[in-house]
Amino acid sequence: MSPLGRIALVMFVIAAATPSLSAATKRGHFSSVVNTTTCASPVGICTEGTLTGALKGTFSFTATTLTPSTDTPTTGVMFYTGDITLTTRDGVVFCKDAGAFDVNAPGAVSSVCSITGGTGAFAGASGTIQFVGTFTLADGGDGEY
Repeated sequence: MSPLGRIALVMFVIAAATPSLSAATKRGHFSSVVNTTTCASPVGICTEGTLTGALKGTFSFTATTLTPSTDTPTTGVMFYTGDITLTTRDGVVFCKDAGAFDVNAPGAVSSVCSITGGTGAFAGASGTIQFVGTFTLADGGDGEY
């Protein structure tokens, strides 16, 4: 399969072997706040929030890198990576997240979360989750997956 074909398959897909989820497209909503109290991020950005829709539960995100580009002074867009833990009543999903966000309000954000494993119903899970929405350090994030 071509790289473009793989990218098309990745978009909005959750591939997790659970009673309620399959490799088919699943959608939902996320909402988060910035966590400054217990943040262990080397770049000082952590969030926690809720998921509704196909995945219902809570999540936490810890940024591991934050990288400007040569265009950041013009565009305001920064690139980041980090770790996400999604906790549901059926188990936990772990993933490595990579994305970009606009530091200027309303703060467009988009990322691909590569699933690295899970527990309970998500044991052996793999695939990706794409998050698209808004994010600011003052207001946290809001959007769709």
